[in-house]
Amino acid sequence: MSVTPVTSIPCVPRRDYVYEFLRNRGPAGLYVDVGAASGEVSSRIAADAACVLAFEPFPQNAHLFRERLANNPHVRLIEKAVSNRRGKTTFFVSSTVQGDEPGWDDQVGYSSVGRIGASIVGTLKSYAVVGAAALGRRRGATLLRVETTTLDLELGDQVVDFLKVDVQGAERRVLEGARSAIESQRIRLMYLEWTGDAEVERLLESAGYSIFDSVYVGSGSDSARREFESSGFEVIGTIPLSTGHAALEMVYRGPNSEIGSLLRGLNAGRQWIQTDLIALPSVDAGELVEFLQFG
Repeated sequence: MSVTPVTSIPCVPRRDYVYEFLRNRGPAGLYVDVGAASGEVSSRIAADAACVLAFEPFPQNAHLFRERLANNPHVRLIEKAVSNRRGKTTFFVSSTVQGDEPGWDDQVGYSSVGRIGASIVGTLKSYAVVGAAALGRRRGATLLRVETTTLDLELGDQVVDFLKVDVQGAERRVLEGARSAIESQRIRLMYLEWTGDAEVERLLESAGYSIFDSVYVGSGSDSARREFESSGFEVIGTIPLSTGHAALEMVYRGPNSEIGSLLRGLNAGRQWIQTDLIALPSVDAGELVEFLQFG
């Protein structure tokens, strides 16, 4: 099995446990934040690293990022999308915070759902969404032309102590663009959003990384809850989304089957579900397991 459920260790599941693990490891050299949005994660990790390199292509997020981290000279923002090649592409933002969503008053213009065009068909669908929003006089959806880069180009031979990736389904392309760093294990710890892409597992496993899951987040409807619970998930709470809706927060308690296939099947239906994967070189996996067992 590729992904180890943390609930099988056993441990008390907690959201974002990777940041506790980071603090447990002590000060570091370089942290990289891909899909930095308005800088929440960069501000969270900045105190523990000598340098934070952040990537965010959405201009309104970049503005909020600079406001939040203006007093941190060791934090550098690059306004590009990270992918598997250098060039330009279409960046689709399906919605932005308007300021009237519950709990998001200070994040007007913020978006956590930007993604780059995956194909011609996908880009055309994005244009259709923007057109429909304009006709309906709804705010938020927009298309931008942005520069793309790769982590191998930006990092060179540097060692990355922590890499966080939140790019709304484009994780595979980020990893493909970091193939040299991954294959030489110059990334010591990764934290990336995942919806079940098998290629993400294959790339990390073939490079000698161990992979652990985290808390799952999924559709908040009653029908979704029933489907998740019948698939082996336990609902432990809800979390607010920037859309003003709520999502379910879950842990996986089912049999240790192929989690990637399970997620792909659920996402192929009417529901959505994702988790954050924690990956580190297999020689260091025992350190994480010990942390999860004993804190």
